[in-house]
Amino acid sequence: MKRTKRIAAAMCAGAVLTSGLMAQAANPTADAKVWVGDLYAEGRPVPTLKSADEVKLPVIRYQDNTYFPLRTAGELTGKTVGWDASTRTVSLSGTVDRIYPDSNVQSSAIPEDGNLKIQSAPEIKVVVDGKAAALKDANGKPVYPLIYADSTYVPLRSIGELTGFEVTWAKNSGGAEDIYIRTSLTDTQIQAANAYLYAQIDHLIDLHDSTSPLIQKELTEATRTESVSSMAKALEAMEAEKCPDVPVLTESDKLLRDAIKNASEIMERMRTAPLADVPSIASKEFRYSAEQNIYIPMIDMKMTLDQKGVIDDSKFLEYNINR
Repeated sequence: MKRTKRIAAAMCAGAVLTSGLMAQAANPTADAKVWVGDLYAEGRPVPTLKSADEVKLPVIRYQDNTYFPLRTAGELTGKTVGWDASTRTVSLSGTVDRIYPDSNVQSSAIPEDGNLKIQSAPEIKVVVDGKAAALKDANGKPVYPLIYADSTYVPLRSIGELTGFEVTWAKNSGGAEDIYIRTSLTDTQIQAANAYLYAQIDHLIDLHDSTSPLIQKELTEATRTESVSSMAKALEAMEAEKCPDVPVLTESDKLLRDAIKNASEIMERMRTAPLADVPSIASKEFRYSAEQNIYIPMIDMKMTLDQKGVIDDSKFLEYNINR
């Protein structure tokens, strides 16, 4: 019910904001580009940005600044979006449940060639938690809201800073820049996150080493008993590790917990299966499936923390060499 009310409120705010914008006198248009890259909020992918009318919207690149739909900025930072037509003021306020947009849209406002016509709207004022916001770029130069597809856009860097979120850009393997939006981490949180991740990768190395004897063709009952017992200890150690209170790890840790549970179920099958079947299960179902499903969330955590430049690759390198 709480989420339903939040969505309804956001749609209402979006509708009011759109009607106010459509009534304004047309500002001169300018050329802009669709920003290309992936977006992550608190470590989880955000595949689609959209208006209250379910229209797919782009992230905009204009004069070396990145702009987000105001509605999306409110959803991802947990703020209520408001619009005062009499003063031409948009607002972000309060603390509400965050909404991560799904991929369901009715239409798209993203042109295939990536070229956009936008309107600068310096007359629109922005207020964050009751305080007038001075929007600036990375060099301290004033920037202003934009209008595109009847939606208000705000500069992402400024809104992130004003709402207490950290915004970073990093090139992916394809050369495009990905955007990461997340709660700013304290030094204590960073240390706790690193300690947790290092502990889990240590347990994964133990798990990997424990599985290796089971892949032998001439497997003995004694080896099976010893190896499965070692695997159980490694998985139990993983399960016992408590993820610290670091929001950017939450989603990946849920996936990790599911993967540990699945791996434990396969391990139990190896404990009771006919001895001749164990090498195949250990190789195909565990080593190259269940174990990899454990590793993937750890890599996701590493990539998120890498944006802080504090991850030591040695543990991951040790696992990859052993693998």
